[in-house]
Amino acid sequence: MSLHENIKRELAKPENEPLFWLLGRALMEGKDNFLVEALLEGRLLVLDHWNKSIATFRSALVNPEAAELKISREFNLTRTERVERDGTIRDLYAEILSVLTLSQLGYSQFRALLQQVQPTPDYEARYNDKQVGIEVKNLREPDDLIRVVAERHWDDLVRRSP
Repeated sequence: MSLHENIKRELAKPENEPLFWLLGRALMEGKDNFLVEALLEGRLLVLDHWNKSIATFRSALVNPEAAELKISREFNLTRTERVERDGTIRDLYAEILSVLTLSQLGYSQFRALLQQVQPTPDYEARYNDKQVGIEVKNLREPDDLIRVVAERHWDDLVRRSP
């Protein structure tokens, strides 16, 4: 069975429906990343956490179909380097957690906003009877050349001698 077929089989499981809803197309492209590994290696704790987080994220949105489109437009998992693809997934996770955290703090009626010609926030929500814009930023350390080369070398070694 091909990598694509294995990923598709795992995403078709009912417990992975939230993951399939939000990232199915991107994950089925077959580029390795930590979520594809979790699917193929059956890392149930990782998958359960992602599926529950995505399901809660979707239920907090008044327009979940726009969120799916926003994610497919803004989060590219076809980058050349694995470290970049994993970073992209972490950026997505920051968006999911932002909505979940703010909903616990009393924000509601989240609306995913699609990027237009003019810069727009990532989401709108209601808080204290006011409409607010939410721009999610992920403050992660930029990848430097030495780290990228070291991670490539490590990944190569792991592939050769697991």
